[in-house]
Amino acid sequence: MDKHTDKLALRRALYTAPAQVSTQQLQHDPELQLLQQQLLAQDEQIKQLLQLEVPANLADKILLQQKFARRSSWRVMLAMAAGTALFSSYLFWQPSQPDSDLGQHALRHVYHELAALKMVNELPTNNVSALLASIGVQQELPLPVRYARFCELEGVRSLHMVVLFEGAPVTVFVLPSDVAPMDPANQQFADSRFIGKQLRWQQHQILVVTEQPELLSAFSEQLNKLHLVNT
Repeated sequence: MDKHTDKLALRRALYTAPAQVSTQQLQHDPELQLLQQQLLAQDEQIKQLLQLEVPANLADKILLQQKFARRSSWRVMLAMAAGTALFSSYLFWQPSQPDSDLGQHALRHVYHELAALKMVNELPTNNVSALLASIGVQQELPLPVRYARFCELEGVRSLHMVVLFEGAPVTVFVLPSDVAPMDPANQQFADSRFIGKQLRWQQHQILVVTEQPELLSAFSEQLNKLHLVNT
């Protein structure tokens, strides 16, 4: 079996059962390693969705709605149309206030890809370097990277990474160099679970998100010691 055929076989195996392909089989192919990581993250997201509780009387409610729809379909359609019109009017009435708080967008994205925090395999350094270089970052983060992919933060294309720091996952979003710094009042952000902060790495703004306030502080200090950021 030649190298090309072997790679195709591994790719098929990853799409079929990514968890059953060992890291040793992929150790010389960063592209397939990244593919495995993304597929595992998708599987974890599907698993979380399947664990959502379904109300016990959901089937009865659906049957009742279907029965009512057969009897009064025109009334249902009229009500839906009226509701849609009312909702559209409400949205139209609301003043246009675009949300420019990238910190809150970052928090929402972390929740959207929670599975990324559970990744355990370290990505090859050259793979991560290539992603960073594609957005103009020539210096590497001196930390193990377990997850890396491009994402959208409210229309801003960013590099979403999960690095291992002091035994815990830390999310880092590297923003394009032309993104202006956040308002000082929003440079630190948090909710009931996560806390984040904006820093500067070379010519890029970065958003760092952790679950522990002390970890965020230590991470910032570590980067400052390495002269990677200017706060």
